Amino acid sequence: MLKDGDLDLNRLQTDLARAGWAQALHGAREALQRRVATGEPETDDAPSTAEQQCEQKETEPVTPAEDLSATPAPAQGFLHSLESAATADRTCRKHEAVRHALKAALLWEELQPTDSPVVDVSRIADDGHFLYEVLGAGRSTYADLRAAATRFLEINHTLPAPADRLYLVLSEPPAEDWSADTVFGVFGVQVLWRTPDSWGGHDAETALGSEEA
Repeated sequence: MLKDGDLDLNRLQTDLARAGWAQALHGAREALQRRVATGEPETDDAPSTAEQQCEQKETEPVTPAEDLSATPAPAQGFLHSLESAATADRTCRKHEAVRHALKAALLWEELQPTDSPVVDVSRIADDGHFLYEVLGAGRSTYADLRAAATRFLEINHTLPAPADRLYLVLSEPPAEDWSADTVFGVFGVQVLWRTPDSWGGHDAETALGSEEA
């Protein structure tokens, strides 16, 4: 009727009443007037998109912490390989003799050495956290030191926090006079060795917690 320019209000009201719109419009008008008078906010039966997303997130199942593996399987296998290597090393009597001599030297300096299935000797004091990896009889060539330094770095990697200093401890002086410096320069691992009545190596005093080696 608006398009044709022929608006008949009586006919429009009759059509609205017949279609049931008049009652609906009357109810909507009353509801609007009530909300304006009381300050009641508009409501919507359908939740907003953000609300729907929050509800969906809340209903998504969460995996309990106890069901999550603390250490992935490859890391467990890696740790097992290091433990196996340490166990094999400790079957060497000279290896164990040097390891216990090192512990005794640290105890004499009022330090508290510890060990683990992977770490030969460890100690923590005011000067930091030191780790020691002992090599057994006949393992004093550069090839031996290089292989041991690599494994030592792997051992240090398994710790919750890396040590401040790493020391390879030999049962005899290095076979090559340049090998200790080279291992330290390449890997950052210092080298000590047991002598008949004392200890040799770079910075042995600091390694043993004493002013005299």
